[in-house]
Amino acid sequence: MTRAASLACVLLCALGCGPSRARWEPSPTPPDRASFALVRAGASFHVAPDPSAPAVSLAPPGAERAPWLADTFLAVHVLAEGRSWARIETPGEDTSAHCASEVPGLRPFRLRLYVTSRSLAQLTVREVDQPFDDGTSIRLARGVPLERLERPGYYRARLGELSAVVRLDATAVGGRYLPSAPPPLVDPVGWLSADALRAGAPILGQTGRLQSSGAADVPLAALEPRGSESLVELRGRCGVLRARVPAHQVVPEGLRGEVIDAPDDAAGPWIAPGAALSWPDGRPAGTVTARVALGREVEAGQHDLRCFERPLYPGPGRGVVLCVGRADVRGAAVEPRESAPGAAGGLAPPRE
Repeated sequence: MTRAASLACVLLCALGCGPSRARWEPSPTPPDRASFALVRAGASFHVAPDPSAPAVSLAPPGAERAPWLADTFLAVHVLAEGRSWARIETPGEDTSAHCASEVPGLRPFRLRLYVTSRSLAQLTVREVDQPFDDGTSIRLARGVPLERLERPGYYRARLGELSAVVRLDATAVGGRYLPSAPPPLVDPVGWLSADALRAGAPILGQTGRLQSSGAADVPLAALEPRGSESLVELRGRCGVLRARVPAHQVVPEGLRGEVIDAPDDAAGPWIAPGAALSWPDGRPAGTVTARVALGREVEAGQHDLRCFERPLYPGPGRGVVLCVGRADVRGAAVEPRESAPGAAGGLAPPRE
């Protein structure tokens, strides 16, 4: 065999025997539970790195009618990331210190799911403090989701319902973060009207605007009258903003947004911390981090499992179906009321 033929055989073997480029392979790194990432709430959360795998929606109620609700973010741990997919885990704890939304019904669970890599958000990896000559300023916490704008170095920072355009150095932008300590809470000294925020009336710097997608007035932590204008301070878990607003748009009182939780009912069946969770088709789903009462029981897809519909948010709306081993369920039994897991808008098992 000539030297050229030998080389051709080696190349053919390398090409034919190598792994498929289309196959997702996790990075060989240990699970990262020390830092957090942000995922868009409107993303599809799958049980496997396959677009045809069963998926569950974690978007807030009403996202179908108000698309901006699906443009909020959830804090997660990234366990592994490939070229197209990331394996994530919900924190299984209170995430109120993060600049992200929360799914109250999932607080006691560490669920392992898959999202596309593009669903992971860019965010601030260090705290940002930018004062301006007119007395206004922007102070951002770590973990503020960012939307890259066409102008190099400029981003739209999303602070819950508030958003503002900010110029950031490349070293302040990344994909993982540790949450900042929230600023101390103070009693409100006034309120900024929702109409002013929707219109972009508050000014940051000379031309920057502060906007809101919410419908409630925002409490003010500080207020400094300046003739026809007022210098106001808005303080939240995402940071502190000082902006100039027309004086007539500052009101003494307004609508305070309510924080709604979904407490677990102590009655009925419950599971203890450490119990393993499964999806209705038997695939591993994660673990339980706190004692949690189970909701309406549905018929299990596996004989050794008991499945329950878990509401994600208070009130009517979509839920998720989670299963545990029969030996892990404690308390009173509940008769199954649904014949198919996921029938109430949760996760249905894949078709064979």
